[in-house]
Amino acid sequence: MVFIVGCDPSSKKLAVVITRVGNIQRVDVRVETLSFRDKPRACSEAFGFFTDLIEEFGERRLDVYYEAPVLGRGGARATIPQSYIAGAVQAACFLRDTPITFVNNTSWKSKVIGTGKADKTLIAQRLCELWPAAFRAAKGDMDLYDAACINCYGTQINKSASRIVSEGVKRKPAIRKRR
Repeated sequence: MVFIVGCDPSSKKLAVVITRVGNIQRVDVRVETLSFRDKPRACSEAFGFFTDLIEEFGERRLDVYYEAPVLGRGGARATIPQSYIAGAVQAACFLRDTPITFVNNTSWKSKVIGTGKADKTLIAQRLCELWPAAFRAAKGDMDLYDAACINCYGTQINKSASRIVSEGVKRKPAIRKRR
């Protein structure tokens, strides 16, 4: 049994959406508020949150998809603390043999929403259409909408990988040029 964890971090909180592969109707949403002013404490809180999350699932496999820190609206002032927090989460996953994949925001937006430059309004609209259960569970929290979309992205990646393993790589026949 595989569970997908989609995580949208900020310098103030971690928004997490968890689902079991094959059962997207049961959505588990969690928000961990981080100490905004005390960066070492925020890292410790993020590490502890993910450690507890992984231990809660015991022997069941978790695949974590985590939005990578990218220099954006908040500038370096927001991105640098997010990078520290990402390192703490990565350490928690590493120490418990839990795979973590960092996902660029334009990658998941392109794959799930249809455009890499999607704004919050479009994300909410598309999530409501694609996955109403997650939209309702998020209760208007935009970070949870992002985490749900990251979870969708992770689910797509997981299904593609499983299909390749079970069916093998299908190669297209070589096209020969006529002379």
